[in-house]
Amino acid sequence: MSIFQPNDKFVCIDDTPIPTKRQKGQTFADFSLPGGTIEKGKVYCVNHVRLRTDGRVAIGIVGKPAFDNGKVVLWNGVRFRKVQRRERKGS
Repeated sequence: MSIFQPNDKFVCIDDTPIPTKRQKGQTFADFSLPGGTIEKGKVYCVNHVRLRTDGRVAIGIVGKPAFDNGKVVLWNGVRFRKVQRRERKGS
């Protein structure tokens, strides 16, 4: 089971400007990011999660759709860390 669930908040730790590993022959021009690129240190919200065949997690980000030659692709989950809520003492 993924550590990410829809509506979770997570922070970007790797802001490489493409969502997935490029295949041989692909260029940055193959990718379309209408919501812009992700930014290191910025907090995002999970739209949906998919477990990849290699056991890793792929994430759809609210407001950050990604396309590879017009086909929807998800962001690689290793680029993000879930934001942990801190407990407040004395509240």
